[in-house]
This record gives sequence, C-alpha cells and structure tokens, in this order.
Amino acid sequence: MVTPWMTQMQCVAQFTLSLSKGAPAPPPVAKKSSEYLSGAASFKNGVTYDAAHGIALLVTDHDHAWGTIQVLKIGPPPSAARAADLSGVHTTSNIAVGTPESEVVRLLGAPERETACGATLFRYTIFPEIPNELVFSLAAGRVTGIYVTYGD
Repeated sequence: MVTPWMTQMQCVAQFTLSLSKGAPAPPPVAKKSSEYLSGAASFKNGVTYDAAHGIALLVTDHDHAWGTIQVLKIGPPPSAARAADLSGVHTTSNIAVGTPESEVVRLLGAPERETACGATLFRYTIFPEIPNELVFSLAAGRVTGIYVTYGD
C-alpha cells in the first residue's frame, strides 16, 4: 500500500524513470562511475527510518542484481517502518544527505539538472556499461535525497 509519505519518496524515482524512458541520451557519466550507496548495515526491501536524523531508506526489489535504493530527508513514516541509524549512509565519495551542492559537483562533475518534486535534481550515469542512474535531490544548496537505480 502506498501512503502519502511514500508518495513523496517515490516522486524522484517516478520522475527519473519517465526521463530515462523518453530521454534521447543518458545523463553525463559521473567522474567516479562506480559510485554506489554504502554505510548501512543492511539494505533490506521496504522502509527503514532514522528518527534521530529524520532520514528514510526505501529499498525496492533489492536482490543484488536489480533494484532501487533511495535515501531521503523526510518526516516520520508510517508505524510499519523498521528503525535504524542511517546517519552513515553515503555514496562511495561520501556524499550524504546534507552534503553541499558544490561538493557533489566537485566530486562527480557537472550533472544534468532538472527541476521536479519541489527540488533541483542532479542526474548522473553510473556503471556506463550497464547504464544506471544516480540522482540527488537538492534544496537550499544541500542534498536532501539520493536515488540509485541499478541492474538491467
């Protein structure tokens, strides 16, 4: 069941999917093209929430071959969410929720910029041999969300 809370989380995912299906070319390749998320003890399907930091982790179809992982600064979730400390979740370049926009560009290069979901989105291609996307949502010059899709 999709709750209003999850709808906010899925906005970037749906927007990215619609762009990738209709886009004439993928977004630019990140300087570090093997960028991925790390820092959580386990990425399990479903929603995990860190109440102390106001960060949620949404994992869909994660089977180490295909799926999506999204980390987002968001308000409290439905009561069914697992609780965990997500403050250590970051990309391999240490980009996390709260990282300044300028640091993302310094580490990964110039992104494709879009505006959707009430935020600026920075889009990159990672693992170009099997094009996957890494998207950052930004507000007030800082990362508020990280969305990764991988697999074919």
